[in-house]
Amino acid sequence: MIEKELRTLVQEKTKNLTEENRSKRQLPSHLPAFFIGGFFLSLAIDILFWEKSFGFSFLIWVGLILLAAGVLAIIEGKRPHPSTYVLVAGVLLTTIMAVWRDEPGTRAYNVFFTLLLLGLTSDSLLSGEAFHFRIGDAFLRLWLLVFAAFERPIQALTTLSEQRKTQKKKVRPWRRVWLPVLRGILIAVPILLIFATLLSSADPVFEKVLTDFWAFLKIEDWGEFAFRTFYIIVLGFCFSGLLLHAFSKKRYYHLPEKGKPGFKPFLGKIESFTVLFLIILLFGLFIFIQFRYFFGGNSNINFAGYTYAEYARKGTEELIIVAILSLGLYQLLHTITRLEQKTGRTWMHFLMTILIVEVVIILLSSYQRLAMYELIYGFSRIRVRTHLFILWLSALLGLVILLEWTGKSRRFFLVLLFVSLGFVASQGFLNIDKHIVEKNLARLDENLPQDAWEGLDHSYLALLSNDAVPIMIEASQDTSLEEEVREMFLAEVSCRLWSLEQEQTHDPSEAWVSQTPSSLRAKQVLLGLSKTNLPKIESDEWGSNGVWLQNGEMHYCYGFWQ
Repeated sequence: MIEKELRTLVQEKTKNLTEENRSKRQLPSHLPAFFIGGFFLSLAIDILFWEKSFGFSFLIWVGLILLAAGVLAIIEGKRPHPSTYVLVAGVLLTTIMAVWRDEPGTRAYNVFFTLLLLGLTSDSLLSGEAFHFRIGDAFLRLWLLVFAAFERPIQALTTLSEQRKTQKKKVRPWRRVWLPVLRGILIAVPILLIFATLLSSADPVFEKVLTDFWAFLKIEDWGEFAFRTFYIIVLGFCFSGLLLHAFSKKRYYHLPEKGKPGFKPFLGKIESFTVLFLIILLFGLFIFIQFRYFFGGNSNINFAGYTYAEYARKGTEELIIVAILSLGLYQLLHTITRLEQKTGRTWMHFLMTILIVEVVIILLSSYQRLAMYELIYGFSRIRVRTHLFILWLSALLGLVILLEWTGKSRRFFLVLLFVSLGFVASQGFLNIDKHIVEKNLARLDENLPQDAWEGLDHSYLALLSNDAVPIMIEASQDTSLEEEVREMFLAEVSCRLWSLEQEQTHDPSEAWVSQTPSSLRAKQVLLGLSKTNLPKIESDEWGSNGVWLQNGEMHYCYGFWQ
């Protein structure tokens, strides 16, 4: 009797120590569920993306991540912080934009921002701390998130091992359930084979289903199988760690208290004010010259010794870099300057406001230079995207002034996050490739400067994505356009249709998860065209396919379906 009581006491003490260790690590309670969720997401990557093009698969995979997080929250009995739902809304927005548009830049920006928001969500799912991050906090947390993806699963496996040691060796409930199930499966296998053979003989459709199933299980390339198995295991391990980290309370780095800086400021206010004053003088001189030679009109530009095209080509990128560096300087001086008295803080607000206003004027100069450049040389992806960037950067600077005077400068990262989200999402709403075609067509009707390039680059049309296919078809059928311009669009539309037919011939059963709304819409309008009005696809002396234009040039068809 005494021996039994001592054994029970030792087991309870060991169990308490194990629970204490797990409490120190602040791991969730249902650890196996997190490993199941992690490997489920890893297997989903293999099924959705292996040898498949980008498409609805990305939307499905992100949806599975959010679903897994929701299920684990229910299992753990924990409720995400309310601010987390704002991050989730951003994730859904950028995911939809990434799938909705085929333009490569729009897709890349939205995919990156989706992963960034998922990382912030994983780090602050229960605490909502992401909305209180500073720039340094965000970078540090995301960097530590990488280590957590590997550390958390090791902690969880160690905890599970300790829990197993505390259990009685004779009492293993799982054996009472799973061993009979395994014996039942072994008994059922030969019976299932007999019935499956008979049913296959009775119905050819059922026979095809079974044949496809066995073909799916057949391993033809053992090297590929080993590689896929390896990355499924590694990714499953990492995803398990990220899910564990999302529901763990332990934090590697704690945020500074509200109203306190991340570290002790060390620079005096006189030094900071001197730096700001000198920069303000330099920017003021630049703006004065801009008003005289740039805002003053084309005659002043020519008087300065530049042609319209030369002046438009100079300095757009440099002015944007100046604006970004000024924003970084704003953050740096705010962080390292000692401002104990109210008078010092007021002067800092005043000087910072002047600096930011000057930067906005410089951005206006950059915006107009870019508009001149587009008028002379036409619109392209990088130019349209730069226009958007300037507008959103100007909005950010305006919000920075508001933060400065309301004493909310530590909220800069939150404002930066949402402005960046606006810049990324606006690319999808704009439809950059369609915008390029519209603006280049409208440019042909404008009074262009003397040294501007007049015409349309037909080879650039072939680089545009499926987003531009509907408007290219409209342009090819627009009789108000010049015959030379219509010919370019007819050639490109003919190439797109030819590429689509070639793709369907080579791969008639493309997976639906590789489709996008833009590609489906483009296929629908292309396949509805009559070929009688389209030029014929021919080959040149090197065997390249394309359409011969009236000026003797060939409009080449680049590859298959884009």
